[in-house]
Amino acid sequence: MSRKRIESLLVVLLVMVFAVTSILVVGCGDNGDDAVEEEPTTKIVVDQLGREVELPADVERVATNYGIATQIVFALGQQDKLVGCDAPSHSMSDAFFSQIDPGFTEIPSVGNPKEINTETLASLEPDVVFVPCSRGSEQVDQLEALGFNVLGVNCEDLDLLAESVEMFGLAMGCEDKAEEYVAYYQDIQDMIEERLADLPDDERATVYLAGSTGMLSTAGGDMYQSFVFDLCGGDNVAKELSGGWKEVSAEQVLAWDPEYVFVVHYGPATPEQITADATFADLTAVKDGNVMWFPSELAPWDYPSMQAVLGLVWCAKTLQPDEFEDVDVLEYADEYFEKFFGKSFTEMGGTI
Repeated sequence: MSRKRIESLLVVLLVMVFAVTSILVVGCGDNGDDAVEEEPTTKIVVDQLGREVELPADVERVATNYGIATQIVFALGQQDKLVGCDAPSHSMSDAFFSQIDPGFTEIPSVGNPKEINTETLASLEPDVVFVPCSRGSEQVDQLEALGFNVLGVNCEDLDLLAESVEMFGLAMGCEDKAEEYVAYYQDIQDMIEERLADLPDDERATVYLAGSTGMLSTAGGDMYQSFVFDLCGGDNVAKELSGGWKEVSAEQVLAWDPEYVFVVHYGPATPEQITADATFADLTAVKDGNVMWFPSELAPWDYPSMQAVLGLVWCAKTLQPDEFEDVDVLEYADEYFEKFFGKSFTEMGGTI
């Protein structure tokens, strides 16, 4: 074979080797990229102030100074992540929280909705802190300035509660459980709306809520309870008030003359005290025997916690009994508790 022929073959061989090597390098490069591609270490959650908050991808430590947030954490089955909670929730621990988590009383308190102990909070090293924001962002801003990851929570109407649950689900990585609750909650609302679609305004029952500081404390029209009454065929006599719990006079309550007085379990008043008070003897609600607890003694159903869905059922049946004659509130309560807390309402000692 001539030298020229040999040189030509060598050139061809070198070209082929280069081509094969290039293919292998590219292929290995692609596979390498796939192999070393890392899972994201953070995620963005939008809170109920509209803020984009960067959190660890896997949130393992949660703190809150807000009882509603504490209840949401439990209902989503994330109580093992709770490293700090609100002080008021400890007062209902024996009746409710400790039956689900016997170690609940050992969880440190970090404050209440109006204030938070930042030193205790810092020692707990939470991945995220849930705080109320329905009346502004001051606390959120304070904690964020100190370096905490903070999500503002606002549950003060029917839609906002569902939105809150979805936010918690995304933050704690339990979106499926959050979606399950929101669907359950929406089904209850749809059932009530359908049954009361043709209810005339003059057949709505007037309601007064004896609130957090007693008979002369009540919920204004911008509070969750007012939206519940409206959905359930009622009319909050104090709906023109705003700004949360409002103090009113006995004369104003008498002028409103509600057909129903509902009493919250977390206030100092009782139905028996109100009924026995001569000041309120002429109220229609008193004369008709319609002064009653808003369930339940385990944990309140009136405020915007996860158990508020049961408050909707009870309230609708109480205010419009003819439309909900077939509804068994205790049956709903047992089903709900079993689904979201692993024990029925009755098993936990609940009564209506």
